[in-house]
Amino acid sequence: MAERLVLLLDWGRRTANPQHSTRSAIQGPVKHPCRAATLPSPLLSDIIASFSLACAVSTSPAYRGCLLLLWDGAEVPTVEPELSMYDLRNRQRSFGGGVPVPEAIPVTEDEVLRTIEQLEARQKGGEEDLVGRLGTVGLSDSRQHASDEDDPEDLLLAQLATAFTNLPSLDASFRPTRSTSVSNLPQQSTLARLYKLVKLRPAALEVLRDQVDAILRRPGSTLAEGDGGWVITLVECPIFLADFTVEAETRRSLQSRLIGLLSNLPNSMHHSLVTYLSSPTYPRSALLEEVELVCGFISFRIGQCIDGDQPEAYVDDWMVRAGARVASLLFAANLNAQLLPLSAFYVTLIDSLGESILITDFQAWENRISRFSLCQYPFLLSLGVKMMLLAFDGERQMIERTREAYRNNLSSEEAENPLLVLRVRRDRLVDDSLRQISLHRTDLKKPLRITWEGEEGIDAGGLRKEWFLLLCRQLFDPQFGMFLHDPDSNLCWFNPAAIGMEDDFWMVGVIVGLAVYNEATLDVPLPLATYKKLASESLTLRDLAQVQPSLARGLQQLLDYDKGDVEGTFMRSYVGTYEAWGELVEVELVEGGAEIAVTEENRQDYVQRFVDFILSTSVSSQWDAFAEGFIEVCAGNALSLFKAQELELVVRGSPEPLDVGALKGVTVYEGFSPDEPTIQYFWSVFASLQPDRQRRLLAFCTASDRVPATGVSGLQLRLQCLGDDNDRLPQSHTCFNTLSMWRYGTREKVERMLVRVMEDTRSGFPSTTHSQDHREMRAPVAGTPGCGTSPVPLRTQRWKRPNVWLGAIIPSLLLVFALKGYSLVLLEIIPLFWSRYQAIACGYAIVVHIALFLTGYSYFVVFFQSRDSPERKEPPVEVQEKLVVFACDEQGEPIRCGRDSCGGAWQSLRTRHCADCATCRPNFDHHCAFVSNCIAQDTMKPFFTFLVWAAILLSVALVPFVPLEYRSVREVVRTTWDTVELKEQWWSRKLSWAGGPVWRYAGGLLLGYRLYQKTAHERPLLVPDVTTRTFTQGGITYAYDVPLYPSLAVPHLGTLAVVFFALFITLIALAMIYVIARNTRLGTSAIQIERTRLWRSQDGGKPVYDTRVALWVPLEADDKAKRGAVVFVEPDTPLFDLGPSENWRRVMGEKWWQWFVPWVPSRASDLHDLNPQVVEALRERARKKR
Repeated sequence: MAERLVLLLDWGRRTANPQHSTRSAIQGPVKHPCRAATLPSPLLSDIIASFSLACAVSTSPAYRGCLLLLWDGAEVPTVEPELSMYDLRNRQRSFGGGVPVPEAIPVTEDEVLRTIEQLEARQKGGEEDLVGRLGTVGLSDSRQHASDEDDPEDLLLAQLATAFTNLPSLDASFRPTRSTSVSNLPQQSTLARLYKLVKLRPAALEVLRDQVDAILRRPGSTLAEGDGGWVITLVECPIFLADFTVEAETRRSLQSRLIGLLSNLPNSMHHSLVTYLSSPTYPRSALLEEVELVCGFISFRIGQCIDGDQPEAYVDDWMVRAGARVASLLFAANLNAQLLPLSAFYVTLIDSLGESILITDFQAWENRISRFSLCQYPFLLSLGVKMMLLAFDGERQMIERTREAYRNNLSSEEAENPLLVLRVRRDRLVDDSLRQISLHRTDLKKPLRITWEGEEGIDAGGLRKEWFLLLCRQLFDPQFGMFLHDPDSNLCWFNPAAIGMEDDFWMVGVIVGLAVYNEATLDVPLPLATYKKLASESLTLRDLAQVQPSLARGLQQLLDYDKGDVEGTFMRSYVGTYEAWGELVEVELVEGGAEIAVTEENRQDYVQRFVDFILSTSVSSQWDAFAEGFIEVCAGNALSLFKAQELELVVRGSPEPLDVGALKGVTVYEGFSPDEPTIQYFWSVFASLQPDRQRRLLAFCTASDRVPATGVSGLQLRLQCLGDDNDRLPQSHTCFNTLSMWRYGTREKVERMLVRVMEDTRSGFPSTTHSQDHREMRAPVAGTPGCGTSPVPLRTQRWKRPNVWLGAIIPSLLLVFALKGYSLVLLEIIPLFWSRYQAIACGYAIVVHIALFLTGYSYFVVFFQSRDSPERKEPPVEVQEKLVVFACDEQGEPIRCGRDSCGGAWQSLRTRHCADCATCRPNFDHHCAFVSNCIAQDTMKPFFTFLVWAAILLSVALVPFVPLEYRSVREVVRTTWDTVELKEQWWSRKLSWAGGPVWRYAGGLLLGYRLYQKTAHERPLLVPDVTTRTFTQGGITYAYDVPLYPSLAVPHLGTLAVVFFALFITLIALAMIYVIARNTRLGTSAIQIERTRLWRSQDGGKPVYDTRVALWVPLEADDKAKRGAVVFVEPDTPLFDLGPSENWRRVMGEKWWQWFVPWVPSRASDLHDLNPQVVEALRERARKKR
């Protein structure tokens, strides 16, 4: 019997304002609040459940629902607020036409994608109205068919319950229905979208957790074979992560069952899983999550063993074994994809097992004892553990060799030295080292000691480190001929033309091996390919790209070429080439290779053969000798635990920048206290040094400019006090990593003393920072006031300089800020002014747009100014004939730029080579990252106009925002203090004091903005101007109000950020306007002022840099006889000061209006604009010098 049921829906806003009580959720009046339907009475409970579910899954706290059921005229309110997960799952298990889900009925990819798209559309478009969802349900046949308009939230829960019913259903679910590939596995993108929605829904997570738990408890044995589609679906599942299964016991239970199941799968499924995870399209973040899950589980189990006072129990823990096997699958996948660093797989808690247990594990692995060993999975071991085992292996071999020496001493009349002692001369370093190593080939595994001929000293480690450093410098010098240095990569490779030098290459291998076993880091610029060959790993084009980048780029272009005729375009044959002492040597890659053309079909084979030729075949004799020397020292099982990247770290040390804070934390003080002024001065100076000088000082203290592979924590620096303050230099004891200093009284003195000892070439070795280029150094030119004799590199890598990458980031941020600010002004401020102050709105808009145009024009003039090398390579005639004052060298010749990018171009008096732009710029002032260009002769004027108009524009734009943002902040602060929720979340918690008062109140303000956005509908608009809009859905018409100025009507953190950023930029612009105007009127520049400061700060001590300018000064004006002299001028000499007014007009323009437009060029010249009084004084000095 059909009953009459009337559904009344009031889906209103939760607000105390009574005027909203009869309005819809979007503030529109309800035109048709009632809807009637006829349905069978058995469906009544299902309707109640559906509505309750819709209320439960609603994520917006701003809405509430009320359902009234009129049954035979009686009003029956619903009392079931929500469904339990078990009830929900039971009710949703009927999927389709009401038939229970069979044992292996899948959920297809199309079904899931439809549900995903509906839910994503709902999230994007906002909360859908419940009336529209319930009103479109066909009630008469709802128990027979699930219509296309079913609630996607219900469908998601039903599909999860169906797909995860058992393994057959899971294996058949989510597979592509229209796949063209051989493998029909679930798509990672589909699973990622599905699980992303599940993560946001507690109900879905609960259903998924229960179903997966049931599967893992009774997985069955019916799917022992197959492609493992269910494995992929489970691996991607988020319920195994701590963020989505908070209860630790439940999470650990799920993890252990999953890992145990995965570890016991057949090899075919393991192969399928590795192939899936190593796909080029597989996201790095997903693989990292899985690695962290498995390694975290292993760490937890080992921690359980340690906490139970049985750390060795991990050997019999099946969970550790299973976790290690699953981790090996992930490691194999990462080897193919190379998405994660090796350190991502380290289980650092293994370090806590203790040295004795780890050594026992290593020995069991060595002896092939049938038990589980962590060394079977070396990727789990941290670099510190591997180095400890390597040291143990080397020490064991050294001890055995030493014992053998003592045994020989007992039976021999001649005593045998238990140490390997090498006596070498500094001027015959290579010859002596090769000769003595060859004589002691059987003693290479003894402890190494170095003795320098003619020098006193006991080698406790420092002399040995110095020997390694100096010897490697000579052997890897390109002039020595053993290695070829590539200028692009700044790395070395074996010289194929170095025939007959096998003994030298053998010695290099021995030295590398000695460094490994004696725990010394080496300055060997060998690429990763070297260590891959030592570890028997295959080499690819990627390895060649590290050795010879330009060659690798050409081969990659050959592989990528897709425009037709490869043979005719590249005209290559199977011939490899290399340069031998200036001549090109050709070698056929295969027999008859000169006649075999490279085509589209064989180019992959050609590239691989070419890579093998460059990295292996052409240097086979050299490599064999090197490898023989290395293996002769390092033949041990512990070395096989290392991957190539780890081996490189052991040999070369850590490539990370020097962490001064960490070094300070491990430093030991002898005679000093950490808090006394001298120590504070020392660390302040150390932190302020450039990275290369920090390593130079480290070399002075430790005889090595590199830190151990395990980081600064493995380097213990000692600071020793020698007594009270005096003028004597610090001393170093490199054997013990000790720096001895007196109690210097000032920071300046500490800096001066440290710089002077770094300049001592006997103690402080030149910096060789890992991965930096070996730069040729020369004394600088005096092309700028105060160049002096500071070292300047001939080549630089631009992208290592902060100004270069800041110049790429800051303009983008300025563009975003400009677009956001302009949209606020154009779309909200100007219309608001027009609606209220029409008399000034038009003028305001005109001023804003004029200032905006001139600001943008000036900015782009500077930004797009050419950065090419100077067109004028030769000096003008008057300079060549020495008729005028110009910058010169000590011989009186014009200065030329020695950088490769400038090609020896002439440098005028105020021309400076900008390392950030890699070119010389006349009248150089400074490099500005805001405009990504130099501020020099061509850009000074437009840069000044940019600052002026930017200050005007931002000041005008800020005026209307000040009262509005003041009201916004005031309302937010009021909300912050008056809201109980925020008091509980922030003000009453100790976390709010973690960063002090600034952290407390700034955090409270930010949370206040967030809370205000949630409760904005309960508060009046700050700018009450609104407009009414309507729309119709399901026969119901809705009306709602929209603020005319949304960014001003409600406090927005983004608007506040724009205002503060505009204020910040305005202050910077005003400060720079003042600095540029002052410098221009004084006829000076920022670089000249800085060098003047350096010159005056030396206080009569030994100058660190001579910042004077070398000038050629003719004795008379236009002296054709070229009579003159070189005069050194102090940087504070007003050489270009012609008076404030004249200085200003030469740069900014003659007329006042020209000062504010960027298209009028500057007429300043650093060849003729010289102060005549200063020039005359210089001539007088030149005459005296003559």
